[in-house]
Amino acid sequence: MARQSSDGCASTIVGDRSLTEQGKRSFYFDIKITDETNTKDDKARHIREAFDGFAGILGNLYELSCIQVQDVRATSCGYGGIPRNTGITADSACQVIPIRRTP
Repeated sequence: MARQSSDGCASTIVGDRSLTEQGKRSFYFDIKITDETNTKDDKARHIREAFDGFAGILGNLYELSCIQVQDVRATSCGYGGIPRNTGITADSACQVIPIRRTP
């Protein structure tokens, strides 16, 4: 059983010990993509690569850290103040950006 108190992941309890006591870290990451532009395999790759990226940054991750991919209608998002469905081409659409640790 896992539970989290209001002060964040450090006091998330898994079993009978906090993640901090277990030497683990955790995260929640929400990815939004334009509906019907990614296959099931694409989404699985995004999730895997995001987890690996966070592992590289945060270190020893709790394996049930959450990554959620949400399909968003093209009419519900935009870039640079321009709605997605008004001329932005597929070439300029959002892409997965590798997560890098800054010095």
